[in-house]
Amino acid sequence: MASLRARLLFNRVMPWLKMKQRYAPPLDAATLLARRRKACSPPRGATQRAFRGRPVLRLGHGAEPTMLYLHGGAFVNPITRHHWRLITQLVRDTGGTCDVPLYPLAPEQTLDDMLAFTSAFWRDHTWPQPPVIVADSAGTLLALRLAQSLRDAGAPQPAALVLISPCLDLTFSDPRSKDRDAVDPMLALAGLPHVGRIVAGPRALDDPAINPLLCGLQELPPMLVFSAGRDVLWPDAVRLVEGVRAAGGQVAQVDAPEMVHVWPLMPIPEAASARVRMAEFVRKTVNPSFN
Repeated sequence: MASLRARLLFNRVMPWLKMKQRYAPPLDAATLLARRRKACSPPRGATQRAFRGRPVLRLGHGAEPTMLYLHGGAFVNPITRHHWRLITQLVRDTGGTCDVPLYPLAPEQTLDDMLAFTSAFWRDHTWPQPPVIVADSAGTLLALRLAQSLRDAGAPQPAALVLISPCLDLTFSDPRSKDRDAVDPMLALAGLPHVGRIVAGPRALDDPAINPLLCGLQELPPMLVFSAGRDVLWPDAVRLVEGVRAAGGQVAQVDAPEMVHVWPLMPIPEAASARVRMAEFVRKTVNPSFN
């Protein structure tokens, strides 16, 4: 059974905040902008530089990052305090350093622009040791497509991927999503394809260039995937895990039937355990002798 704090958050607080209505139709570019969350300042101690006119934040004290974080937010919203809390804890618990590039957002930019930015950021650096990419929701699509493009180019890939509540298919058409819509307190299945249409720009929603599930799941880095039963995007995680395993890849899944979208970022006991699991995975990836 979910903790009391989780049940109160999912069943009382989220409906009271009308979180599901944020992605309910009608949705167009102007509406998405009007509903956009306010930008959140980075935690104290973060350093900042610019890449292609966009901020890149760094937490930790290492000369080179052991992690790269790509935040979620439906490709529209900026990074939040919940992201910063997770990143800060990962840096503390791993003793590592994390770079956080704040990629361009829709509707001002399209998914092609976001992918081009993250790819350029990766390729602009000479990594002494490729970092682990940690990503949630929309950021997971950017992370997985980056790994696939590096694989296809024969270039070094990330050391591993930590993917939280993957959002990988902008058609949002898996029939299993409908079963979860009524119990999902965050995401409205009726509105998500409208968001996808705006984010995709001129591309078709099922274009493999913006759908990692259609770009081959073989020869990818080890993965740790977190999914939730009360999440309309749950099928994306299942399709990813099944596809990677079928291709002979290494993937571990933490599936929480009573949790909701991006639950490891939330102030609930279940999330605390998930963050411990992430930190252990990162430590073992960058230092295989870690016990």
